[in-house]
Amino acid sequence: MNPDHADALEWTGWSYLALGKFEAALPYLQRSTQIHPRHYMAKSHLMGCYETLHRTEEAAKTRQLLYERVLDLLRAEPDNVHARSVLATTLVDMGHVEAGIQEAERAVVMSSGEPRMRYNAACTFARAGLADKAIAPAQGGGARATDSTSPDWPRHDPDLANVRSHPEFIRMFGAA
Repeated sequence: MNPDHADALEWTGWSYLALGKFEAALPYLQRSTQIHPRHYMAKSHLMGCYETLHRTEEAAKTRQLLYERVLDLLRAEPDNVHARSVLATTLVDMGHVEAGIQEAERAVVMSSGEPRMRYNAACTFARAGLADKAIAPAQGGGARATDSTSPDWPRHDPDLANVRSHPEFIRMFGAA
């Protein structure tokens, strides 16, 4: 496989993220976003990586690029629920909390409650500071069903940092 293939770079970076190895993820995600600028998930992972490493200026720049890319994609594919769920979290991060919550709820409805979309909605709610609302989708199986490749991901996911001390989160995933 081509080592610069978009999926190879993204999945290698994401694998390091899932292991909590954020520094190791950086070169893969940075390379992916440089040579595959239309690949929005690598941007999303890179932004989370920068945030976790407290590289706020780089996270803000990446967030803006992610926002622009997801908007472009949704103009072409308005039914892309995954892109819509990424937009939801990005809107919350940019201070448009109500718009982000609406997009998260819309993505869940559009997907008929698909577990990955419930998980992404939980991430949006957590970033909005709505801990109880963030825990509810996870209780419905969203967090467990979403990530069979890494059951520990919720404990590392930067989106869920605000709810890691919630008793229900600890009951479901253990202490981070």
